Amino acid sequence: MSVKTSKLLLHYLNLSGNQHVSLRGIAREAKQQVIEDCMCNCQNRLSLLQIRRVFSEFWAIANHEQQNHYLRGCIEVLGTENINGNRKKMYRYKVKLPEFTVNVCRKFFLGLHGINESRIRRKVGKLLL
Repeated sequence: MSVKTSKLLLHYLNLSGNQHVSLRGIAREAKQQVIEDCMCNCQNRLSLLQIRRVFSEFWAIANHEQQNHYLRGCIEVLGTENINGNRKKMYRYKVKLPEFTVNVCRKFFLGLHGINESRIRRKVGKLLL
């Protein structure tokens, strides 16, 4: 396998959330859902099957730009608020299923998709407003 082919394969494995070893020999774990209990009980709004389906369909996209496009479609900007002189954006996070759409909290949204806050802030947040 050529170096270019192996780089493309590793890039695909990384974007699809699969376990792999990087070209530098660093073991990368598979992406995992981390559903933590939130005070608003968002985990009770979806069945376990629906939760797993959202996660697997998100990582099946395997294209960073298309994943960000999907995430932007699930986040609505409500406006800005001044807190101690600092402007802060307020968002609504949605989980879109074929049957219905559910509003969820940020903590549940991040865990559901297996992503961290920096992905929303760096990649998605810039383009929302």
